[in-house]
Amino acid sequence: WFATPHGMTPGIDPSPGRIEGGDLLADSGRVIRPRQRLLASLGFEPGSTNLPIDALTVADGGEVWFSFPENVDTPKMGLVHDGDVVSDAGRMARRSTQLLGAFGLMPPIEDPGVDGLQLLDDGQILFSIRRPVFSERLGHGLERGDLLSDAGVRVRSGRELRSAFKPVLPDAEPGLDAFHLWPGGEVWFSTEEGFESAIEGGITDGDLLSSRGYVVYRNLDLVRRFQPLEDLANFGLTSLIVISDATAPPKA
Repeated sequence: WFATPHGMTPGIDPSPGRIEGGDLLADSGRVIRPRQRLLASLGFEPGSTNLPIDALTVADGGEVWFSFPENVDTPKMGLVHDGDVVSDAGRMARRSTQLLGAFGLMPPIEDPGVDGLQLLDDGQILFSIRRPVFSERLGHGLERGDLLSDAGVRVRSGRELRSAFKPVLPDAEPGLDAFHLWPGGEVWFSTEEGFESAIEGGITDGDLLSSRGYVVYRNLDLVRRFQPLEDLANFGLTSLIVISDATAPPKA
């Protein structure tokens, strides 16, 4: 399951109708959850707003958690910051302070925002941020390409995630957008911005990559079941949810 920032017009028959940026889609060519349905849970009338949705993940019972790329004033919940995570059950799933509290960020601090989300089976929340901050507890900065845990741990740095691709500009930070951490430690991810790889050539912000150094899906391969009529090479990739029976091995 995934979401793109750009909408598309499906060429399949029967057509699900116009797909909006932020709709939750399946690579099989189905619309799982329209963006307007998610917005309606926060009190917006259908079609009354064109707000973009950024991060998406699924919690127990099929509840969808999501965030916005900007601060939003909602009819039902008031002001929702771009670092807050809300639910299609119409509630605040997590405040930004809950996600980042264990890092002991140095005050005063501006909310760094949330750019990617994954809820693990043990209840741990993985996320990435939109703006860099400094963690006083860890003693170093947190970059927008880092994979973080609400337990106060940097699971992977952005440089580690991209290292197998041998970026031509290794010090450039393209950010971390969609991602999925597999039980074995491999991470599938997309970046906020494209970059040039010495191994794979040009990488776009819509390509799905593996931390092991291969391209899982080029963007057009990911959306091909929808047969989009638009002549675009890249629709982007803002969210990723992998439906799998893969589980972590039991502890000794």
